[in-house]
This record gives sequence, structure tokens and C-alpha cells, in this order.
Amino acid sequence: MKLKSLARMLLYFSFIFNLFGFVSFAFPETLGKSAGLPVPPQLIYSSFVAGTILIWAFGYLYLARQKEFNRPLLWIGTVGKFNFFIALLISWCHSEIALQTVMMGLVDLFMGIVWLSYLLTSKHELK
Repeated sequence: MKLKSLARMLLYFSFIFNLFGFVSFAFPETLGKSAGLPVPPQLIYSSFVAGTILIWAFGYLYLARQKEFNRPLLWIGTVGKFNFFIALLISWCHSEIALQTVMMGLVDLFMGIVWLSYLLTSKHELK
């Protein structure tokens, strides 16, 4: 499988994955708790994070549907995946979340690594 095909497949997958993330943060007392997220978060944090995750879900869907990836947007999405995993790791180190939650975050780390690999190895054509 070509790296670009894998990157595209993971963009579609990330759309679905982010929808689950949105629901987890939008309903922290129930679904968020089952995902191992700390309860109860302040409403401003959970609603902002849920909204941001939802926005990115549609950003990843947009990227997946393009013939050629918008490289700056893919870079930002890649950094976002690494950022989320690092936030999970830091939260786990401070005993705020369970190891199970960090393990679920490995999916984000994997997507970030694949996209970074694509960005670093693909040729960017200027128009």
C-alpha cells in the first residue's frame, strides 16, 4: 500500500475517530468517564475541546476527499495528533487519567506518524 493511500485512509478513519472523541468530551459524565477521562471537567473545557475535536473531524474529512492534500492543513492536523497524545501522556504522568486512556491515544500517535512520514517523503509541487 502506498503511503499516500494509507494517509488518506487514516484521514477518513480520523473523521470517525474524532466523532467518538467529540461525544466523549461533549458528555464527560457518561461517555467521557467510560473512556477514562477525568470527571467532572469544567464545562468551558469540555465544551471547547469537544467543539475543536468536531471541527477537526470535518477538517480531516475535507482533507481525505481532496485529490491532493492541502499540505499546511495536514501539517496542522499532524501536529494536533501529536499534541493530543502528549497531553494524554502528561495527564497520565500526573495521575489524572488511566493508562487505558493513553493506550487509546496511541491511535492518534500512529496517525500523526503516518501523516508526518507522508509529509516528509512526498514531493510538494508548486503551481
